[in-house]
Amino acid sequence: MSDSVKQKLIKMNISMDSPEQTAHFLTTAASDGYCYGGHATQMKVGGGAIYIRNYGVYTDNCLFWLNPASGGSLFHAWRIGYQSIKNSLEKELNRLIEYENSIGFNLTALIPIDAFMKDEAGPGTIAYYALFERQAESKSPLMLDRWTLKPERVITDENIPCPVIGCDFVSPRMTADGLNLNSSKEKLSSYLCPKHRIYISPSTFEYEEPTTSLLWPEDKKTALKLSKAGKRTWEQNGARKG
Repeated sequence: MSDSVKQKLIKMNISMDSPEQTAHFLTTAASDGYCYGGHATQMKVGGGAIYIRNYGVYTDNCLFWLNPASGGSLFHAWRIGYQSIKNSLEKELNRLIEYENSIGFNLTALIPIDAFMKDEAGPGTIAYYALFERQAESKSPLMLDRWTLKPERVITDENIPCPVIGCDFVSPRMTADGLNLNSSKEKLSSYLCPKHRIYISPSTFEYEEPTTSLLWPEDKKTALKLSKAGKRTWEQNGARKG
């Protein structure tokens, strides 16, 4: 990578913005070839969405820096309400980590969101912001979602780009009188993104491995039974929901 590529600094309001918005913003910023470098939170005096009083100090913005990397990372982010968890925080985090690890994302930052009242104790840490990163070299199956898909694609009469942010793969365009996603997979090799393992059409996409779009092991078993019975509709469910 060229020495001219420098670190990138991004400011996000983690007390107000949704985790999905943060993840999408970081993924978009990383699409030019960056990975997570670190973060620093900023405190604010006053009231806010996560603070129930007019006066106090609470976590507001978070500064993220991204380092140059061989390819663009993808991000997921979750906000976990510490005081609202019936089970232990560790149990909830382990469940989340297990899921994210299964789709190639690793926990890269756990950011406390704090709020302190004026002249009295509490409430303290009210939530945690869990940031997960999938680096470009990951080979795990990727389930696409609204966090990792391009807001829009430039589709021409001849070509269609991969819908994943930062991916430069372009496939030929399927036509009404030609091949489609129901065609034999042996004939669709030129429509398969080699990095994200999806077949691309003008309106949607289909996973090379259909069970990639399913979250739980029991769902995958059911899906395999449906597949053997000749029912194909569920293969594109992840694409339509994403």
